[in-house]
Amino acid sequence: MNEERFARAFARGKFRIKHWGKIRITRELKMREISPGVSNMGFQRLILMNITIPF
Repeated sequence: MNEERFARAFARGKFRIKHWGKIRITRELKMREISPGVSNMGFQRLILMNITIPF
């Protein structure tokens, strides 16, 4: 699985199931050594799906 696909799936799952916010998801992706540009793509995908991300 490539980084972009992982970041999208990770962000979507953690937001929907565990109700994590953007900061927590970003921190967890950073710990997994996912580049910041790729992790932002995961959030953009959530925004396109009309899911509000609390800051």
